[in-house]
Amino acid sequence: MDIIEVDIMHPEKNREVKVIEFQDAEIDGILHNGFEILMEGDLRDLVLDKYKAQLVTENEILITMPSGSHYLLHEHDNYFKQVKAFKVLCPRTKEAYNAARNPILSDVKRLTKHILLRFSEEITLSNDQYSPKATNYELEYEMVPYVSSFEILGKQFTTTVGTIFWKIAVFEEKRRVVKAKDDKAKKGEAKLAQCFASMSF
Repeated sequence: MDIIEVDIMHPEKNREVKVIEFQDAEIDGILHNGFEILMEGDLRDLVLDKYKAQLVTENEILITMPSGSHYLLHEHDNYFKQVKAFKVLCPRTKEAYNAARNPILSDVKRLTKHILLRFSEEITLSNDQYSPKATNYELEYEMVPYVSSFEILGKQFTTTVGTIFWKIAVFEEKRRVVKAKDDKAKKGEAKLAQCFASMSF
């Protein structure tokens, strides 16, 4: 298992993941500080639930993910078709690749890897706010796919990449309630809205 000592001030230094700090996010009238954890993942592995995050201690999150890309591990023939198309095929490399790949596929334990995100001991994390339906302290993920087109050696390619992200809050003993607007402010907003509604353009 790899351990990443989370560097909040430098998100790009957290290797496979990016950890972004946020403040004053409102959930049901309560303000929270916390972190968003992002990483790129293969959409085919994502729908098979191969990416998981779990709060294992007050300041540590365990991420489970595939040990290799879906393309390299499970689409061997298509991969080497592309290698051949780009005229970089080496028979010895293909043999060595197969020798490395086959033992991974035959051992379930080697198909996944684990990363432990270790935050500062001064931080206590809570997944209650952003993962209310989760069990065993798991973090519920969200995913955003996007399409990217690019050109390599005169050939046009289009690929779909998925960004996976989990959110987790920092535990706060005292709840920070969003201040409700007073009646005077509400009446002012209603009057202004009524004025705009009566205007003709």
